[in-house]
Amino acid sequence: MFEVEGDIEQILYSMETPEFIKRLEDEIQAAAFNSEVEQGLEEELKQLSPKKTLNQQAFEVFFGDRPWICADSKLYRWEGNYYKLVHDDELIPPITAFCNQFAVEKRGEIIYPHANTRSVKEVLSWAKLRLTVPVERLNPPGINCTNGIVRINWENNVPNVDLQPHSPDHFYTYSPLVAYNPLADDTHCDRLLQCLDPEQQEVLLRNLAASIDLPTIRRIRGREVKVLLLSGLGSNGKDSLREVVSTIWGHEGMTSCSLADFASYDDGRKFSLAPLMASRINWASENPQTSRLDKIQALKLFVTGNKLHAERKGKDHIEFTPKATGLFNVNEAPSLQGTMQAILDRIAVLQFRKTFKSKPDPNNSNELLADPRFAYDPDFIRTEVAPAFLNRMLKALVDLCVNGIDYECTEDAFKDIQKANNHLFQFCEDVGLEAIAGQELTAKEIWQVLELWYIDQGTLIIAENGKRQWVDQAKPGDKNVKGLNQVIARISQLFPQAKRGTRYCPLSHRSIPILTGVGFSKPVLESPPQSVVAESVATQSEKVPEQSKPAVAEEVATQFKIPQPSQLAVPSKPEQLQKLPDEELLFTANSLEKINPAEQLLFDLGNNSVVKNHLTWEKVKDELGSPSEILKKI
Repeated sequence: MFEVEGDIEQILYSMETPEFIKRLEDEIQAAAFNSEVEQGLEEELKQLSPKKTLNQQAFEVFFGDRPWICADSKLYRWEGNYYKLVHDDELIPPITAFCNQFAVEKRGEIIYPHANTRSVKEVLSWAKLRLTVPVERLNPPGINCTNGIVRINWENNVPNVDLQPHSPDHFYTYSPLVAYNPLADDTHCDRLLQCLDPEQQEVLLRNLAASIDLPTIRRIRGREVKVLLLSGLGSNGKDSLREVVSTIWGHEGMTSCSLADFASYDDGRKFSLAPLMASRINWASENPQTSRLDKIQALKLFVTGNKLHAERKGKDHIEFTPKATGLFNVNEAPSLQGTMQAILDRIAVLQFRKTFKSKPDPNNSNELLADPRFAYDPDFIRTEVAPAFLNRMLKALVDLCVNGIDYECTEDAFKDIQKANNHLFQFCEDVGLEAIAGQELTAKEIWQVLELWYIDQGTLIIAENGKRQWVDQAKPGDKNVKGLNQVIARISQLFPQAKRGTRYCPLSHRSIPILTGVGFSKPVLESPPQSVVAESVATQSEKVPEQSKPAVAEEVATQFKIPQPSQLAVPSKPEQLQKLPDEELLFTANSLEKINPAEQLLFDLGNNSVVKNHLTWEKVKDELGSPSEILKKI
């Protein structure tokens, strides 16, 4: 650049025009050259940015070639159609070699400051921090198939299937094994589903379908999806059905937390349910006998979608919302005694009554032809069964949203499990004891019926001398009710809505225990004619010869297995009657010449509804004669 001295105006006047133009062109060219140099320097500065750290360079080397994610401190690598779990053990050796060779120049010397354990852990921890995503985003609604992702589009609460291409934006962590084919042949699928009746098939398929998008199903249908207990012995199709569903979910998308795991969660071992965080369906094939299902609080939280906590060794717990449906295979009747609506709303039972055999009996509809491919040929299940089963699930999803689930076909199986755990359920069914608003029964009324039922079942044997022998129930924890004082407590467990109370009894002159809200819905036996009842009541006021009373009392007691007065302790004072149990009061009073047993029997026939239902007038007449004959004896 030239220098200008003196007055610029004078210089310009003294300069020739060609010279001026030449000097101006030189200045323009020089300015352009300087601009190009500055631009080149900027590019070089960009390339010569501050040196990257070990963590940054290692991240580019090991995690920069494809998408990665990290959830619950676990790394997943994109494989083109899903994110594959990569254990830390696979990454530690190459990261260790990288740190061992990472050279740094310091004061003119080459050193290796990162050849240590701490640097390896820092590289791995740094990568997990950069790639972390919430656990709730794993395995989103839909099913990952080999030819795309089956996504559900919701229009007015009705699902529509949409097959979308695979994308690393969808965090599915299970490998797709099944192709979505809406025209798949359903021949083999229908053969497998024959292990259940049509009504049971719908219950199973609709509960399985809910796993495709359970949060939306809960929003639409509430708590209609239940835990299914699949009951039955071997060779009945349960395991084959489970294998098909597991194949649809790529095996990794389905978990198998057992009932014992849920019970251990209640005991404080919360790591047992950690797999449920990313699960969409939990189907446990083995469930040994554990604590009572109706007392496992974790199972109730799981079914209703309430918060659970997962713990990892040496790490803080994680709170999550379960989004999986639950199925549990059981060979024996699980421990279950509850009757509360909360239990009925959470648990349903599917009973597998049919059996697959190599040579089924053609005359037995519960025997089906077995096909070993369902158990031992994964390719057969993947190509011939699972695609059609997926179509059935998608159809069931629509039916679930529109019509819900009818669990009526599961009620008998549920009652069978209750009766297998508590014989009093069978007692209530046999005698018609039910929850009936506005009715009440005394402990004695229930005990009279229960005692006769025990005798009829062979549970209670009364010898001629009055000695009682009890036979235990088949289930160890199922205890017999052996006394009047246990009746209210045990029966009230079966009817949570019933209320325990007391009522004054004018006969015993004291309060007796009662249960309000229960009653007998059906007469077990016929009542005596009203005219006979009136006649028997009227005779109570008549004077009866003293010498004939013991014989009649003994005959009545013998015919109806009633304890004899001589077998009971007679109080020395009448006021001690108020302290006696109801079953002893009648005969003790007879010893004090207050009440005659034969008269009391006739009175009870007319006024006690329980006796009406369980002692027919025909039996009284056949055993003791007509009312007039009985009164003649008296």
